[in-house]
Amino acid sequence: MTCHNCRTECKRKGHDRKGNQRYQCRQCHKTFQEPRQDHLDGMYLPMDKAEMVLNLLLEGSSVSTVERVTGVHHGTILKLLVTAGEKCERVMAEKIRNVPVRDLELDELWSFLGKKQKRVRAEDDQNLGDCYVFVAIERHSKLVVNIAMGKRDQATTDIFVEGIRHATITSPKFQITTDGFAPYRSAITTTLHDRLTGFAQLIKVYKASSEGEGRYSPAEVQSVEVVPVMGQPDPERICTSIVERQKPQRQNGSPALHAAYQRLQQEVGEPLGSRRLLVCLLQLLPPSSELAHDTCDDRWNHRSYVDC
Repeated sequence: MTCHNCRTECKRKGHDRKGNQRYQCRQCHKTFQEPRQDHLDGMYLPMDKAEMVLNLLLEGSSVSTVERVTGVHHGTILKLLVTAGEKCERVMAEKIRNVPVRDLELDELWSFLGKKQKRVRAEDDQNLGDCYVFVAIERHSKLVVNIAMGKRDQATTDIFVEGIRHATITSPKFQITTDGFAPYRSAITTTLHDRLTGFAQLIKVYKASSEGEGRYSPAEVQSVEVVPVMGQPDPERICTSIVERQKPQRQNGSPALHAAYQRLQQEVGEPLGSRRLLVCLLQLLPPSSELAHDTCDDRWNHRSYVDC
C-alpha cells in the first residue's frame, strides 16, 4: 500500500470497526484504508448479500420478510432496488440495440402507484394512481425488446414505440400485433412505418357480467375481432398470446411490488423511483432463448445488474 501524499510504502496499522485493514505512512504518519470498489452507489452492503436481497424480492418475498431473513435494514433494501433498477435501465439501453425480430406483441400491465385512481385528489401528485407498464415481447425468442411506464395515454405510447424503433433493426422487417388501444394506431404508423410488413390489432369483445357475479370476477370473452391497420399482416401471425401469458406472472408474481411502491414513496421520497423497480423486476428475469443470451453477452444475472 502506498501513501497518497508521500508516495512511500506504508505499514499495517490495525483495523477499523468493520474489520477493514488500515495503513499508516512511515513518513507523514497519516492513517487510511485501502480504497474500496463502489459497486452500490455508496452503500456498504457486501455484494453477496445484495444479490441475496434481490433474489428474495424477485422470488416474491416482501420487504419486511427480506429484512428479517437477511438482517438488512428496509431503507437499504429500498435504496438497493432503486440502484438496481437504474443499472437495469442502463444495461438494457446499451445491450438491446439493432435486434432482429420477426413478430412483436405489445400490451399494457396495470398497476397503481401510492393509491388507486379513484382516490387521487386534485391536490395530490398526479403521478399517483393508475400506472401502466407497456411491454413489447418478441414472439419467438420471448425477449423483452422495450418497456415504458406511465399513464395509459398517447404521450407514454409515443415514448414506448420510439423505444422500439431504437431497439430493433431496419431489415428484415417485422409484424406487430397489439390490443385495441387507440393511441397505438398513430404512434406505430408514424414511427415504425418503414420497418413493418404489417400491423394489426386483436380486439377482444367481452360479455356483460351476469347478475350475482363477484366484483372482481373476470369477464368472459365473447368474440375476437382482427383489425388490419397497416400493410399486409399475415393472419397466421396475428397473436398476443405470449405477452398476455406474461401478465399474471409479472403482475402477481411478486407480492413485494406494491409494498415497495408504498415504502419508496414514504421513506425515499421518490414515488417515481418505483418505476425503476419494475424495470428491475422485468429485466432480472433470465432469458429464455439464444437471442436473449447473444444480445446480453451472458451478463443476464442479478450480480451483473448491481456490479455494472
